[in-house]
Amino acid sequence: MKIEQRLCVVMFDEVSLKSNVQYIERKDKITSLVDNGQNRKTEFADHAQVFMLRGLIYNYKQAISYTFASSATKGPERAQQIKDVIRGLQESGFIVVATVCDQGPNNRQALKLLINENRGIYLRKGEEPKENKILINGQEIVPLYDLMMMTLMTSPQRN
Repeated sequence: MKIEQRLCVVMFDEVSLKSNVQYIERKDKITSLVDNGQNRKTEFADHAQVFMLRGLIYNYKQAISYTFASSATKGPERAQQIKDVIRGLQESGFIVVATVCDQGPNNRQALKLLINENRGIYLRKGEEPKENKILINGQEIVPLYDLMMMTLMTSPQRN
């Protein structure tokens, strides 16, 4: 792929789900349980975290990862998921330049953790930390908040 095709943004969001149980007979697997990609628990999931890849120059969009949780995914776990997804994309040849999400408290906490981790990396090298950037595998990534969501949150309500 050309470099222009590999430039991308990772978008993520969490949605509430109605708890239920489903059994997939051909896979002998119960779905709708907590599953973060690393561990499964026998708890009912009521939230799903979805990660999507979007081309920066070329117009492509693809869901690339999803997890299930029994409540909103906490900041530290979300930060780890963000790193895992981006590392996987980097290993596949993609160049992630930014992340996009809403300003939910767990998203803000996860991004703050990643930014502070980045600050520590630069300070240990004796370099000036880069403001508001995430560093994963030596690649700087800019965390962005979804402008549409911010517009909806700040606009007056209609009756």
